Amino acid sequence: MAAGERRLEGRVAYVLGGGSDGPARPGEALPMGNGRAIALRLAAEGATVVVGDKVLARAEATVEHLGGPGLAVEVDAADPESCRAAVAAAVEHGAGRLDVVVCNVGLSGREPLKVQSLEDWDLASDVNVRSHWLTAQAALGPMLAQGSGAFAFVGSTAGVYSSRRSLSYEATKAAQLAVMRHVAVRYADRGIRSNAVVLGNIDSALVRREFGDAPGAARAAVVPMGREGRPEEAAGAVAFLVSDDAGYVTGQSLLVDGGVSAAWPVPQSCREQEEQQMSKVVVSGVGMSPFGKFLDKSMKDLGRVAVDAALADAGIGVKDVQAMFFSNALAGLITGQECIRGEVVGYPMGLAGIPIHNVENACASGGNALHLAWMAVASGMYDTVLALGVEKANHEDRQRTFSAYAAGMDVEQGFATGDGAGQERSPFVDRQARLAATLFEERGVTMEGLARVASRSLESARLNPFAHRRFGGSPEDVLSARVVVEPLTVLMSSPVSDGAAAVVVTSRPEAVASGRSVDILASRMATRPPADRPDAPNAVEASAHAAYEQAGIGPGDMDLAEVHDASVAYELMAWTDVGLCKPGEEQRWAMEGVTEAGGAMPVNRSGGLVGRGHALGASGLAQIHDVVRQLRGEAGDLQVADPRRAVVQIGGGVVDWLTAVSSVHVLAKG
Repeated sequence: MAAGERRLEGRVAYVLGGGSDGPARPGEALPMGNGRAIALRLAAEGATVVVGDKVLARAEATVEHLGGPGLAVEVDAADPESCRAAVAAAVEHGAGRLDVVVCNVGLSGREPLKVQSLEDWDLASDVNVRSHWLTAQAALGPMLAQGSGAFAFVGSTAGVYSSRRSLSYEATKAAQLAVMRHVAVRYADRGIRSNAVVLGNIDSALVRREFGDAPGAARAAVVPMGREGRPEEAAGAVAFLVSDDAGYVTGQSLLVDGGVSAAWPVPQSCREQEEQQMSKVVVSGVGMSPFGKFLDKSMKDLGRVAVDAALADAGIGVKDVQAMFFSNALAGLITGQECIRGEVVGYPMGLAGIPIHNVENACASGGNALHLAWMAVASGMYDTVLALGVEKANHEDRQRTFSAYAAGMDVEQGFATGDGAGQERSPFVDRQARLAATLFEERGVTMEGLARVASRSLESARLNPFAHRRFGGSPEDVLSARVVVEPLTVLMSSPVSDGAAAVVVTSRPEAVASGRSVDILASRMATRPPADRPDAPNAVEASAHAAYEQAGIGPGDMDLAEVHDASVAYELMAWTDVGLCKPGEEQRWAMEGVTEAGGAMPVNRSGGLVGRGHALGASGLAQIHDVVRQLRGEAGDLQVADPRRAVVQIGGGVVDWLTAVSSVHVLAKG
């Protein structure tokens, strides 16, 4: 029956999750959410619709476009009292009736069993099962009293067959269907019907957030119908199941997936197909220049040192490089070389006539360059490319340097800083200080804990011939150093460094077979979550989760780590965001030396940004340089005992207070 034939005239419907993200009207630039599409369809068929959502404004936005009487209610679907109150509001709005309940809330995930955390499991259980159970329990009373009612549970094909994606998602979606069947069988003789609409490959707002903003041609490729479904089509299936047209249907799962489930065995997911088509990628060569303050050296000078070393390490020449990914953050503001930075640096070395991609992503520029280099080789477009990061941050005019750092935030919406920020210091030090205070207040970290970590980095840098700060330092030295912004001393933050680092990325068979090559098991990036998702993983957490999933291993499998530490406060936050340390354990890790060379999880053995130095465009590749040398057993005085796997993370910039972007790589001994 077409929309507009009012099968639900006079009925009252409660749609849990009806404020889902997306436009309120079909045909707008982005797809609406499934919940909003369902609410609009039920209203179009004559129902009085009550929309429940965790965010009241989203529910109100849906009700505004219903075209009839409606009510928006705020509900925490995992809280029994909140669920009961929302259902009671729906019954009151319906003058004592409740005919239809649609349970649409859901939480996706990407964590396989090996890296599944208890927190992820509990959250998925709350959203995908507990919310449906509590809502159904609350609604059964009025439905039984009136002798009729219809439930529609909006599920996922992940609850029917495995996508090898997220255990918590698949298990809880399967449990959701069990709730549906129980209601159907137990209360069928009391006039209650219960069914599920099981969705797959629907181009909804949620799918766009998960997989990107463009319609998924690759996702549609596994669908027999050759396209993704629309939220309106999901809504049509729900409207059918709760109408009298499905009066003799209960306990059923209606699959709305374009025929995917019929093509059993189920086609591989897009990601699995892509991974099988990708080449094995390794790092075959690394090189870097010393980091420091080099007013007399140009970007060309610094870059040549790193490139010569990396090519020699890989045993190749300039002519073997098929493309270059050049990372730099500040040249436009420091040297005036705003454009064609990579072409200018590469040309004197003979790196010309090839594609050169200029990459800028604040402190994460080097990690971004490696990510693009990995993709270029993994896709088969090239078999050997170079990632080169160069930064020339120091200038005779120190204010010019410090003011340049402000470009790493939203210049129209920065954050509060004290006097002298941008003139006497990087404005990011002010943020680092506030984050340190947060660690003190919320995690029990002390100044002594920060000093212990900074001292560890400085003592490592003493042994690193490439390091900016080679003077070492005890915790007492760190604490007694000049205070930059309370509570941070100058030795708790990274210095302003010039330097370069280069990495050769290849899939050439002879390189892959070499015992000196290091495998890139994962390369992932993420950015700050949207403002309306305050509980979503931050950029570091999201990139780390994605990298572990890609690698098929977890943080517990790592033997060492290099993480972003523009200040020691950043490092301690990275420990937890990358999954190495449980929140609240940071102080113990610091004081017990867990991250030191002989500890259970060596971190920033190179000296990190605090000790080795921070040349923004080069730092992410310098991390790779140091980890590759560790995995080869070539780190000299810095060598840790027999490492086989490492995680490398670097973040960059600030948007609305949070880190703007993060890259995470997982490397392994070949």
